[in-house]
Amino acid sequence: GIQVPQEDLAFRYGETIASEIYNLTYQAQECLLRRIELYGIQCRLEGGGLVEASIHAPLLSEEQPDDAADCTTIEEEEEEECEELNATQVQNLLGTNPSLYKCGEYDDSCIGCDPLGLTRGLARACESCGVKIYEDTEAIEIERIGEKKRRMFRVTTKNGKYIDCHDVVLCSGATYISPKLSSYLHHAVVPIYTYMGVTEPLLESECPIPPIGRNKYAATGTKSDYEKKVKSRPMGGDDFVCLNYWRCAPSEGKNKQQILFGSLADSYPMPMWLIQYRLKKAFVQVYPQCRHVNFECIWGGPLAFSRRAVPLIGRDESFQDDNDDDDDCGGSVWYATGFGGHGIVPTVMAGSVLANAILGKEKETWRMFQQHFPPENMFWPVGRLGAQLILFGYNVIDWAHVKGLPVPKVPKPW
Repeated sequence: GIQVPQEDLAFRYGETIASEIYNLTYQAQECLLRRIELYGIQCRLEGGGLVEASIHAPLLSEEQPDDAADCTTIEEEEEEECEELNATQVQNLLGTNPSLYKCGEYDDSCIGCDPLGLTRGLARACESCGVKIYEDTEAIEIERIGEKKRRMFRVTTKNGKYIDCHDVVLCSGATYISPKLSSYLHHAVVPIYTYMGVTEPLLESECPIPPIGRNKYAATGTKSDYEKKVKSRPMGGDDFVCLNYWRCAPSEGKNKQQILFGSLADSYPMPMWLIQYRLKKAFVQVYPQCRHVNFECIWGGPLAFSRRAVPLIGRDESFQDDNDDDDDCGGSVWYATGFGGHGIVPTVMAGSVLANAILGKEKETWRMFQQHFPPENMFWPVGRLGAQLILFGYNVIDWAHVKGLPVPKVPKPW
């Protein structure tokens, strides 16, 4: 999926658009799994599903009795992709603070992986197919050369060299996009800094997240026999605006687990001492029984958020002629950005959409993204400051919800 839940997307843009986007992500997930298996990519796939916990009380239609079936053995559940959970079931599945989450949802289709191992594996797969990858080669300008049906582009790099090509795809993250690269995307995303820490190794008995069953992806993307025998534990996430998210990973030592815990959302980078304090505070709020557990390592950086929290996929019209049609033979500048931290599967989706667009296939798909989710100025002219003020306001609202104060549930800022 993407940052926006399918029901919210349907409310804003209609059920047809929402279903098409989410179907594309399901197809992308299947495509990614096939590539992992085909190229033997070792990325520690984890098939424990995802529990999305909520600090908000459920609607009356969503409430379930407290004596509902214990959700600690998912293998016995009905084959539903998503299942509503009450507070007790969320606690049983994740071992979280019993007073923090009021309800949740379990999605069995979600898969965890080691993103660095996946990225390296995909890079090796590309190189095996003849693709050339140039690292640390920053593009600083794109110029149009040629006319109409012979339209091409010259991409100039920071070291003064250039390459001429028929099509260009801008796949930037939250880095600054200068007008020389794309005036179309110049103010379309804002960086949101988030951070992740990995705990010191914990004994199986110390890990708060209980195992729920055999890892159905144990034969793919794992490195050791021990990892193949370890039972799956569900991944977790919640609906704080700063979005806590976490999962377990087998430690190098046998019979031990480490928890990868991510949180925080700021439009400006913060000093490391403040990041450490806030990340540990968020971790202990979710797992108070782990207040004695320290983080071995903390890292993070900016994510690219668009105004609508939907990936920006399409064609940069600033490089097109006013009377261009889609059947001419000229090249184009394409873009895929603004994934908001949901990048592993949606980027596969974006790659397929743009590959078909360049080949002249399935034109209605990229047009749908460009029509309904065009690049827009992100809080311009206040930009990052405006985003930070909005995040601060929502953090106060989340704090009030946790304290039980009478604050209505408000829609997310994007």
